[in-house]
Amino acid sequence: MEELSPWEDILKRAERRNEFSIKDVIQQSWEIYKPQAFAFSGFTILIFCAFLFLIPLFGQIGYIIANFIVVPCLLVGFATFTRVIKESADPRGNGSALFDGFTQMLSIGLVAMATNLLFTASLAPTIIILNNAGLGEILAEIQQAVLAQETIDGINFSLELSLINKILIFANIIFAIYLMVCFLWAPLLVFFKKVPFYQGIEGSRKLISPIWWKIFKLFVTLWLFYILASFGISMLSSLLGPIFAFFTTIGMVVGLLIVIPISFISSYLIFDLVFE
Repeated sequence: MEELSPWEDILKRAERRNEFSIKDVIQQSWEIYKPQAFAFSGFTILIFCAFLFLIPLFGQIGYIIANFIVVPCLLVGFATFTRVIKESADPRGNGSALFDGFTQMLSIGLVAMATNLLFTASLAPTIIILNNAGLGEILAEIQQAVLAQETIDGINFSLELSLINKILIFANIIFAIYLMVCFLWAPLLVFFKKVPFYQGIEGSRKLISPIWWKIFKLFVTLWLFYILASFGISMLSSLLGPIFAFFTTIGMVVGLLIVIPISFISSYLIFDLVFE
């Protein structure tokens, strides 16, 4: 029998502990979120601010810093803070744990760059098909109109796509979504298990593949609930009159500040389950 390396042995044992209930995970995530709602939601605002301020201030360099360093490290913070709350008798936890991702900034940055590159490469067929269908020309016309401060009303936005191309694009997007979910735990493996970034990416794929559908359903459930709640608020606002439109916007923003943290808390709870 072939002897497994310590890392391969960890993965093998973890793969056998992949049973979980979506309902239980969401309920536990909510219980973790509630005592620290302001911390988790405020942290979510900070992540948005990283994009809103770094990119306009520093352009392409700001995009690289935000996308490959700041935001990935901040996203790991959801997991580190959740872990502190779980392991502590005090549900308030330690807020400084939200920034623990920066202690392994280089490794997490490498994971972010590698997974972004793989994800973009996986969409290459769709990009090629759309470019051949005229998307590149449309984007160029939009850019010219913006630079010239003209309207885009005269631009033809139609793309000539055959049925085969539409099917190929659909299949390619499904594959890209599959990869995106499979890479979800790569930063967590790098941070918590101290493995090289390439082992974190491959390990994440191996662990998530058998339970991919359940994790996907978990995220769909959370975001479907948000969409339905937002739709309900919007309908209520339309019945009550334009004056309530402001409250509709506030409700949708608050909903985002709840759903996003709970999504990442849920992801960590499942990750913790397979390694406990």
